[in-house]
Amino acid sequence: SAQVFIDVYQHEGIVQDDDALCEGTPYTLEASGGTTYHWISEDGSFASHEARPQVTPDTTTRYFVTITETNGCVLRDTVDLKVIPSVEPDFRIIQRGQCLERPALEVVNLTQNASDAQMIFDFGDGYTSDQETDLHVYEKDGLYNVTLRSVREFCVFEKVHPVPVYSVRIPNVITPSEPGYNDKFTILFGASGELTPADVGLRVSIVVYNRWGTKVYESGDYQYDWGGEDLPLGTYFYEITIGERALCKGWLQIL
Repeated sequence: SAQVFIDVYQHEGIVQDDDALCEGTPYTLEASGGTTYHWISEDGSFASHEARPQVTPDTTTRYFVTITETNGCVLRDTVDLKVIPSVEPDFRIIQRGQCLERPALEVVNLTQNASDAQMIFDFGDGYTSDQETDLHVYEKDGLYNVTLRSVREFCVFEKVHPVPVYSVRIPNVITPSEPGYNDKFTILFGASGELTPADVGLRVSIVVYNRWGTKVYESGDYQYDWGGEDLPLGTYFYEITIGERALCKGWLQIL
């Protein structure tokens, strides 16, 4: 007769389950219980000897891992990472309304290849919409972050566009002969009169004509530094464009 003793060890190595991630998001692979590790992707483009390497796959990828344990046992396993394709939200904002009144915002969803994603507009004032095109009216002046949010499975992708939504005040009288007091032609945002379009990053273009239609002043990026100096006293007419708002037309008297 003969005897043979066989040592049987339980595997100490642990490998994570298959998982999913959003495209463009770093992911940390998980393994433990070994003294050495070897990860390699199915296409051979990635390899690592770390227990918890970080990867950022572009498409669904299979990873092979080999764990060598302290007892000499070798554990081999695979991890499949499903990559959920990203969505690139895209939309257009159109400001509706007359020059002086607070504009309503028309939003149009322009996102491509997102038929399986849930699309939600967030107007930044507590109101949302899942319509492809919608018109929103704000109750108060303010700078609002308009967001188009795309949800595909558990992945969320966003595009944010800050929009100043203010009523406009344009004076019809300036007095250049009184320095420091109403001596410059200033366009104001909101009822408080504390902001100008420049304070919220909006470019203003302005053209001023005399009563005979002759252009007496023009600026494509007005800096609120014109007061009609050296012009005869009287009535003048202006055309003002504030960002993407409707064209403002009116009259101005220099006293």
